Amino acid sequence: EGLIPGLITGGTDVLAKHQYFLTAFYGSVTERMTYFFSYRNDQWFPTLFFYASDFAASYTDLDVGPGFRLPTYWERQRRGGVDVILPYRKVLYTHTFSVGFRRTQMDNLHPFRTIPAGSRPPAEGTLNSLRGSWLFGNAHKYGLSISPEDGRRISIAHERMDPAWGSDFDLTKTVFGWNEYLSLPFRHHVLLLKTVAGFGTGDVLAQRAFQLGGLTLQDGIPGLDDRDIFLRGYPASRFQGQRLALGTLEYRFPLLNIERGPGTFPLFFKKVHGALFLEAGATWDRGGFSAGDLKRGIGGEIRWDTDIG
Repeated sequence: EGLIPGLITGGTDVLAKHQYFLTAFYGSVTERMTYFFSYRNDQWFPTLFFYASDFAASYTDLDVGPGFRLPTYWERQRRGGVDVILPYRKVLYTHTFSVGFRRTQMDNLHPFRTIPAGSRPPAEGTLNSLRGSWLFGNAHKYGLSISPEDGRRISIAHERMDPAWGSDFDLTKTVFGWNEYLSLPFRHHVLLLKTVAGFGTGDVLAQRAFQLGGLTLQDGIPGLDDRDIFLRGYPASRFQGQRLALGTLEYRFPLLNIERGPGTFPLFFKKVHGALFLEAGATWDRGGFSAGDLKRGIGGEIRWDTDIG
């Protein structure tokens, strides 16, 4: 871990037709700048979404061949792309369809580091992909909700990387996710059932199609741009594989409803709430799954919601 000074900014016009978001920071471990930038144009139908990033990705215990593992591998990933989004919105539910293109350039951040002889070095090069996704949502939040309280979010995303459109590798990747929110008899208490599955075919890179491990602060469903599928209690990208499965059971409950801030200062304290969770996941290559591969996480969290700015 290291110090990461930086900034986060974003903006929108009064009608929310144009929206942008930028994160930029300096990593003391990698000794380089990182940024994530997105712009969304909702002026016409369909919606246009543009994305660009340059960041350092770390892998822990990376499998580079029989008997060989790298304790830590740092990779520079430069990404850019565009999505065409077709939302279908109703009062109680939404469908969102999207198609797009992504270009990812992968480079070793430490090219002079020795790779063991006879091993398969981590892949470097370009990934150009065409992609499509569908997202359904009918989960609802209310005035004092700490989480969506009923309904579900379902997502299916598919990506194809092919040398025919400039990719150095031939890969296919599919991700499926389902969040089910169940209201409990106590007010604003929620039970979350979550499952994620991933399937990758084609060239097998040392980095693999999926990485499992790490902490998330998001409540959404992992998509194609999410480099890590979270599994609390383990380092980010601790496990890699061409297949992935994850299941989560989480009980969420309110603790304190603050709803106040210091005068007109742009800081507002909203709610404090807690969660107890149990989750298990695994990554594996073709034909390599067994119940003993499941990695488990169990614990609790205290969450504090604030508005800043």
